[in-house]
Amino acid sequence: MNKTSIKMLLYILFALLYIANSVYLTQISGLFIHSAIVWNLFLAVLPLLCSIIYTHTASHHQVIHILSFIAWLLLFPNAPYMITDFIHLAPLSFYEFTATGSIYLQNIFTWIQLLHIALGVFIGVLTGFKSLSIIHDDFKKRFPTYVVAILMVFIFLSTGYGVFLGRFLRLNSWDILHPITLFLQIISQTNLFAILFSITFAIFLGILYTFYRSLSQKKNPQCEDSSII
Repeated sequence: MNKTSIKMLLYILFALLYIANSVYLTQISGLFIHSAIVWNLFLAVLPLLCSIIYTHTASHHQVIHILSFIAWLLLFPNAPYMITDFIHLAPLSFYEFTATGSIYLQNIFTWIQLLHIALGVFIGVLTGFKSLSIIHDDFKKRFPTYVVAILMVFIFLSTGYGVFLGRFLRLNSWDILHPITLFLQIISQTNLFAILFSITFAIFLGILYTFYRSLSQKKNPQCEDSSII
Protein backbone atom coordinates (compact mmCIF):
# COMPACT_ATOMS: atom_id res chain seq x y z
CA MET A 1 0.00 0.00 0.00
CA ASN A 2 1.25 3.49 -0.82
CA LYS A 3 1.21 6.42 1.62
CA THR A 4 -2.00 7.85 0.17
CA SER A 5 -3.85 4.58 0.65
CA ILE A 6 -2.57 4.24 4.20
CA LYS A 7 -3.66 7.81 5.01
CA MET A 8 -7.10 7.20 3.54
CA LEU A 9 -7.44 3.98 5.55
CA LEU A 10 -6.47 5.80 8.74
CA TYR A 11 -8.99 8.57 8.03
CA ILE A 12 -11.75 6.01 7.50
CA LEU A 13 -10.76 4.16 10.67
CA PHE A 14 -10.78 7.37 12.68
CA ALA A 15 -14.19 8.33 11.26
CA LEU A 16 -15.66 4.95 12.21
CA LEU A 17 -14.21 5.13 15.72
CA TYR A 18 -15.49 8.67 16.18
CA ILE A 19 -18.98 7.70 15.00
CA ALA A 20 -19.03 4.66 17.29
CA ASN A 21 -17.91 6.77 20.23
CA SER A 22 -20.54 9.40 19.37
CA VAL A 23 -23.33 6.82 19.44
CA TYR A 24 -22.06 5.41 22.73
CA LEU A 25 -21.81 8.82 24.41
CA THR A 26 -25.28 9.77 23.17
CA GLN A 27 -26.80 6.64 24.70
CA ILE A 28 -24.98 7.00 28.01
CA SER A 29 -25.26 10.78 28.50
CA GLY A 30 -28.58 11.43 26.79
CA LEU A 31 -27.04 14.48 25.06
CA PHE A 32 -27.91 14.44 21.35
CA ILE A 33 -25.00 16.76 20.53
CA HIS A 34 -22.66 13.75 20.60
CA SER A 35 -24.47 12.35 17.57
CA ALA A 36 -25.28 15.69 15.94
CA ILE A 37 -21.63 16.66 15.88
CA VAL A 38 -20.91 13.80 13.46
CA TRP A 39 -23.28 15.38 10.94
CA ASN A 40 -21.87 18.83 11.66
CA LEU A 41 -18.36 17.51 11.09
CA PHE A 42 -19.42 15.99 7.78
CA LEU A 43 -20.82 19.35 6.67
CA ALA A 44 -17.60 21.06 7.79
CA VAL A 45 -15.53 18.79 5.55
CA LEU A 46 -17.57 19.53 2.41
CA PRO A 47 -16.02 23.00 1.83
CA LEU A 48 -12.60 21.33 1.46
CA LEU A 49 -13.99 19.13 -1.29
CA CYS A 50 -15.49 22.19 -3.00
CA SER A 51 -12.20 24.09 -2.78
CA ILE A 52 -10.31 21.19 -4.35
CA ILE A 53 -12.81 21.01 -7.21
CA TYR A 54 -12.52 24.80 -7.56
CA THR A 55 -8.75 24.74 -8.02
CA HIS A 56 -8.74 21.72 -10.33
CA THR A 57 -11.27 23.28 -12.72
CA ALA A 58 -9.64 26.72 -12.96
CA SER A 59 -8.24 26.27 -16.46
CA HIS A 60 -11.20 24.34 -17.85
CA HIS A 61 -14.84 23.63 -17.03
CA GLN A 62 -15.54 27.25 -16.09
CA VAL A 63 -19.15 26.50 -15.15
CA ILE A 64 -18.08 23.85 -12.63
CA HIS A 65 -15.34 26.21 -11.45
CA ILE A 66 -17.84 28.98 -10.65
CA LEU A 67 -20.44 26.62 -9.17
CA SER A 68 -17.84 24.99 -6.91
CA PHE A 69 -16.90 28.40 -5.52
CA ILE A 70 -20.55 29.28 -4.88
CA ALA A 71 -21.02 25.92 -3.17
CA TRP A 72 -17.89 26.55 -1.09
CA LEU A 73 -19.11 30.00 -0.04
CA LEU A 74 -22.47 28.58 1.05
CA LEU A 75 -20.97 25.59 2.86
CA PHE A 76 -17.94 27.22 4.50
CA PRO A 77 -19.90 28.67 7.49
CA ASN A 78 -20.60 25.06 8.53
CA ALA A 79 -16.97 24.78 9.68
CA PRO A 80 -16.74 27.74 12.11
CA TYR A 81 -20.38 27.08 13.09
CA MET A 82 -19.06 24.07 14.99
CA ILE A 83 -17.44 26.42 17.51
CA THR A 84 -20.95 27.20 18.77
CA ASP A 85 -21.49 23.50 19.51
CA PHE A 86 -19.65 24.05 22.79
CA ILE A 87 -22.84 25.63 24.17
CA HIS A 88 -24.39 22.16 24.29
CA LEU A 89 -22.02 21.25 27.12
CA ALA A 90 -24.04 23.52 29.43
CA PRO A 91 -25.87 20.59 31.11
CA LEU A 92 -22.51 19.17 32.24
CA SER A 93 -21.01 20.16 35.58
CA PHE A 94 -17.26 20.58 35.80
CA TYR A 95 -17.14 22.30 39.20
CA GLU A 96 -19.38 23.34 42.05
CA PHE A 97 -19.30 26.18 44.55
CA THR A 98 -18.89 25.55 48.25
CA ALA A 99 -18.52 27.78 51.28
CA THR A 100 -14.74 27.55 50.97
CA GLY A 101 -14.60 28.12 47.21
CA SER A 102 -15.07 26.23 43.96
CA ILE A 103 -14.24 22.53 43.67
CA TYR A 104 -13.55 20.84 40.35
CA LEU A 105 -15.46 17.59 40.00
CA GLN A 106 -13.39 14.49 39.28
CA ASN A 107 -15.83 12.81 36.90
CA ILE A 108 -13.85 11.37 33.99
CA PHE A 109 -16.97 10.75 31.90
CA THR A 110 -17.75 14.48 31.92
CA TRP A 111 -14.25 15.30 30.68
CA ILE A 112 -14.46 12.62 28.00
CA GLN A 113 -17.60 14.33 26.68
CA LEU A 114 -15.80 17.68 26.62
CA LEU A 115 -12.85 16.21 24.71
CA HIS A 116 -15.17 14.41 22.28
CA ILE A 117 -16.90 17.67 21.35
CA ALA A 118 -13.60 19.58 21.27
CA LEU A 119 -12.02 17.03 18.92
CA GLY A 120 -14.88 17.32 16.46
CA VAL A 121 -14.85 21.14 16.63
CA PHE A 122 -11.09 21.43 16.12
CA ILE A 123 -11.07 19.04 13.16
CA GLY A 124 -14.03 20.82 11.58
CA VAL A 125 -12.54 24.30 12.00
CA LEU A 126 -9.07 23.28 10.80
CA THR A 127 -10.53 21.52 7.77
CA GLY A 128 -12.57 24.63 7.01
CA PHE A 129 -9.49 26.85 7.33
CA LYS A 130 -7.62 24.54 4.98
CA SER A 131 -10.32 25.07 2.36
CA LEU A 132 -10.25 28.83 2.98
CA SER A 133 -6.48 28.83 2.59
CA ILE A 134 -6.80 27.12 -0.80
CA ILE A 135 -9.32 29.74 -1.95
CA HIS A 136 -7.18 32.51 -0.46
CA ASP A 137 -4.05 31.37 -2.34
CA ASP A 138 -6.04 31.30 -5.57
CA PHE A 139 -7.25 34.85 -4.95
CA LYS A 140 -3.67 36.04 -4.42
CA LYS A 141 -2.69 34.65 -7.81
CA ARG A 142 -5.61 36.30 -9.60
CA PHE A 143 -6.21 39.69 -7.96
CA PRO A 144 -4.36 42.72 -6.61
CA THR A 145 -3.74 42.91 -2.86
CA TYR A 146 -6.56 45.36 -2.15
CA VAL A 147 -9.09 43.18 -4.01
CA VAL A 148 -7.96 40.13 -2.03
CA ALA A 149 -8.40 42.11 1.20
CA ILE A 150 -11.94 43.11 0.22
CA LEU A 151 -12.83 39.54 -0.72
CA MET A 152 -11.47 38.15 2.56
CA VAL A 153 -13.37 40.72 4.62
CA PHE A 154 -16.54 39.81 2.69
CA ILE A 155 -15.94 36.10 3.35
CA PHE A 156 -15.44 36.65 7.08
CA LEU A 157 -18.51 38.87 7.41
CA SER A 158 -20.74 36.58 5.34
CA THR A 159 -19.48 33.60 7.35
CA GLY A 160 -20.25 35.35 10.63
CA TYR A 161 -23.74 36.06 9.36
CA GLY A 162 -24.04 32.48 8.13
CA VAL A 163 -23.22 31.21 11.61
CA PHE A 164 -25.92 33.51 13.01
CA LEU A 165 -28.46 32.15 10.52
CA GLY A 166 -27.53 28.58 11.37
CA ARG A 167 -27.48 28.90 15.14
CA PHE A 168 -30.34 31.32 15.81
CA LEU A 169 -32.65 30.86 12.81
CA ARG A 170 -31.75 27.16 12.40
CA LEU A 171 -31.23 27.64 8.66
CA ASN A 172 -29.04 25.38 6.53
CA SER A 173 -26.91 25.95 3.42
CA TRP A 174 -29.46 24.16 1.25
CA ASP A 175 -32.21 26.60 2.27
CA ILE A 176 -30.89 28.69 -0.63
CA LEU A 177 -33.04 26.38 -2.77
CA HIS A 178 -36.05 28.22 -1.35
CA PRO A 179 -34.90 31.81 -1.95
CA ILE A 180 -38.19 33.61 -1.28
CA THR A 181 -38.77 31.91 2.08
CA LEU A 182 -35.13 32.39 2.97
CA PHE A 183 -35.21 36.08 2.07
CA LEU A 184 -38.34 36.71 4.14
CA GLN A 185 -36.85 34.98 7.17
CA ILE A 186 -33.62 36.93 6.86
CA ILE A 187 -35.45 40.25 6.56
CA SER A 188 -37.72 39.55 9.52
CA GLN A 189 -35.00 38.23 11.84
CA THR A 190 -32.06 40.52 11.07
CA ASN A 191 -31.63 43.00 13.91
CA LEU A 192 -28.87 44.82 15.79
CA PHE A 193 -27.81 41.64 17.57
CA ALA A 194 -27.46 39.82 14.23
CA ILE A 195 -25.20 42.60 12.92
CA LEU A 196 -23.07 42.73 16.07
CA PHE A 197 -22.83 38.94 16.24
CA SER A 198 -21.75 38.74 12.59
CA ILE A 199 -19.09 41.43 12.99
CA THR A 200 -17.79 39.94 16.26
CA PHE A 201 -17.60 36.45 14.79
CA ALA A 202 -15.93 37.81 11.64
CA ILE A 203 -13.22 39.50 13.71
CA PHE A 204 -12.74 36.32 15.73
CA LEU A 205 -12.38 34.23 12.56
CA GLY A 206 -9.99 36.74 11.03
CA ILE A 207 -7.70 36.54 14.06
CA LEU A 208 -7.92 32.75 14.21
CA TYR A 209 -7.28 32.38 10.49
CA THR A 210 -4.27 34.72 10.67
CA PHE A 211 -2.71 32.44 13.30
CA TYR A 212 -3.56 29.41 11.15
CA ARG A 213 -1.81 30.92 8.11
CA SER A 214 1.19 31.88 10.23
CA LEU A 215 1.58 28.37 11.64
CA SER A 216 1.10 26.85 8.19
CA GLN A 217 3.89 29.08 6.89
CA LYS A 218 6.25 27.91 9.64
CA LYS A 219 5.38 24.27 8.94
CA ASN A 220 5.97 24.66 5.21
CA PRO A 221 8.49 27.47 4.52
CA GLN A 222 8.18 26.92 0.77
CA CYS A 223 4.49 27.84 0.67
CA GLU A 224 3.32 31.30 -0.31
CA ASP A 225 3.19 34.32 1.94
CA SER A 226 1.00 33.60 4.98
CA SER A 227 -0.41 37.12 5.35
CA ILE A 228 -4.17 37.41 5.43
CA ILE A 229 -4.16 39.65 2.33
